[in-house]
Amino acid sequence: MKKTLPHIVKLLVELPVLFAEEIPLVDGVSASNLSLTKHQCASLLAAAFFCANTADCQPLPADNYQTLVNFDSWLQSPSYSSKAKLFMLMNYFERSRLEIKDDKFEIHRIKLTKRPSLASWVKNSSPLTEFTVCNEGGITESNGCNVLHVDFANEYIGGGVLHMGAVQEEIMFSACPELLVSLMFCSVMADDEALVLVNAERIAEYSGYNTGLQFAGDYVETDSGVCRVAIDATCYGRGTGSDQQYSQKKLLRELNKALVGFDHEFPTKESDVATGNWGCGAFGGNIQLKSLLQWCAASAAGRGVRYYTFNDRNCQGLDSVVRYLSEKSLTVGLVVQAILDYCEIRGSGKGGALFDFISKVL
Repeated sequence: MKKTLPHIVKLLVELPVLFAEEIPLVDGVSASNLSLTKHQCASLLAAAFFCANTADCQPLPADNYQTLVNFDSWLQSPSYSSKAKLFMLMNYFERSRLEIKDDKFEIHRIKLTKRPSLASWVKNSSPLTEFTVCNEGGITESNGCNVLHVDFANEYIGGGVLHMGAVQEEIMFSACPELLVSLMFCSVMADDEALVLVNAERIAEYSGYNTGLQFAGDYVETDSGVCRVAIDATCYGRGTGSDQQYSQKKLLRELNKALVGFDHEFPTKESDVATGNWGCGAFGGNIQLKSLLQWCAASAAGRGVRYYTFNDRNCQGLDSVVRYLSEKSLTVGLVVQAILDYCEIRGSGKGGALFDFISKVL
């Protein structure tokens, strides 16, 4: 109350000076990238803390953007996840009171120049890259600015972070509050788009997941310039519509979405991808299918994969199938064709588990 709150007030008062010129929306039309100072980010988050963002100052098309970015839900909700997010935010403001770094947070909207067809995926001769199964740790904890961290995003960046949501994307955005600024400028992602978010500092330790999320203290990064890529998987809903993911249309959509997320220069074109059970859980995706589709996309982009299982029992067999396929020196096209063959057989009520089928046919 004596130190941190007056600092947040100061940040809010500075807003008109820090934003003397209009900032374009990162919608791929007005702009495809945006660079903001850390001071500007802190001022924007101060406005959200005081719930000062109204339609007058943030006139966003409601259908294409998140709701107004304010933290009223966090301040009013008694839930553990909201309290944890609020603690992380207050830790961020206290950190900014002590020091606002003289560097920038960047947003880049990436778009596929050409959408590959399924036929071109089957013809892809890129070799499978190295795939490492990580049963400990997680993507946010994967330290290092030389790894591309995958955000299991909602098509509306941030997902439910402003409300009760507290799964992978929401936790990442809470532990790295500068990421929340992207909600103010980024429109909904199309199927051939991804958002690369560069140099949002992680400031909080945390424990738990979903309703069990807790703030676990201050965190100091050893590296700056961490790159995170937001890619939204198709949402089928837990236990509903999951058979749709085996259709050729959906397979192609996920391959191309992962490709646009991986095939760019951030942080370098050769950097490994830190990912995991993308689009599974609440989105209804099958882990065996999604892990192989991501491997194919990363291989097509020339990147290795660090796959974090989060100790999900549905990852059983991943180690074995990765080891088996790696020994065979296979191409992306051969694996994609095997997946297509499996989906066709599965449609007739046969096939069993994908990993078993892949191991037999390859």
